[in-house]
Amino acid sequence: MMNKSGIPWCDFSWNPITGCKKKCNDCFAHKIAKRLSGSIRINIGSSDIQKDLKNRLFVLEKPFHSERGTVSLFPAGFDPTFHRYRLGMVSYKQKPANIFVGSIGDMFDASVPTDWITEVFEACKKAPWHNYLFMTCNPGRYDELADQELLPTGDNFWYGSRIDYNQDVFCREGYHTFIWIEPIERYVIPDELPQSEWIIIGCQPLLPSKRNIADKEHIQQFISKVGDVPLFMKRDDNMKAVWKDKLICEYPILLKRPPDKPIPHCNECKHCHKLQEGKRGIRHTCTHRKILSKHKETGGLHIDGRYARTSPPWCPRR
Repeated sequence: MMNKSGIPWCDFSWNPITGCKKKCNDCFAHKIAKRLSGSIRINIGSSDIQKDLKNRLFVLEKPFHSERGTVSLFPAGFDPTFHRYRLGMVSYKQKPANIFVGSIGDMFDASVPTDWITEVFEACKKAPWHNYLFMTCNPGRYDELADQELLPTGDNFWYGSRIDYNQDVFCREGYHTFIWIEPIERYVIPDELPQSEWIIIGCQPLLPSKRNIADKEHIQQFISKVGDVPLFMKRDDNMKAVWKDKLICEYPILLKRPPDKPIPHCNECKHCHKLQEGKRGIRHTCTHRKILSKHKETGGLHIDGRYARTSPPWCPRR
């Protein structure tokens, strides 16, 4: 399953396609894949991974187990890999969320087959209650797919362009677009910013030897060009060190999510009756009036042990 993302501008990150062929020097995703790959030479010799060795493309139909029996998340390292078994993960998440698609790699890299990308799009369409945020350093691929009528439209599909040295962005009528500029200190501010519906900036240098080199005046100059476009400042250590004021964390209206309603905890609830049952432990019983009206004869409804902390799905206070 997908885990809660540490990326501040999304709820979850989902990686059905990992890797790319660009091999940028300061790519954090490449470092993660390399660290978690294990022995690539041995891995790609396994029959559990489909391979096109000429083009260095790999496909996994199920999680890959290394020779030690552990699951290897990136058995082919940072070469493009299609983890087909991950396609259904977004459908399992019933609560609507903003999902960053492809945080470990670039699924729109020129080396990634088009049929891989369209399979990911089809998986997204099967769970339309989520918003899908795509990101690439190769925005020209968006245009190619749009020309072929393969790039989905709709309010829950958002196409991002990563701006670093490359200044190209995807901007086409009928599609929701955003840009991500990081590190902001390396960005030469033009007279007019590229057109987009959302701007994300960060000043966390990817090379450890170049920390805290962002300039607040440069960021202020950039903000003066933003206008009415929602701006999101990444909550990284360097941004906090440079921008002493409250960070700006704005979202487009279509990506705003209502705050989560706190889940009641049975152990803290006045309706939870606790009874010590010898060595078996404590029995938790719900005595809420709505529960008692249906379970008078038993004095309440038993709370299964796994829900004793968070409260069960049938809790009247949820």
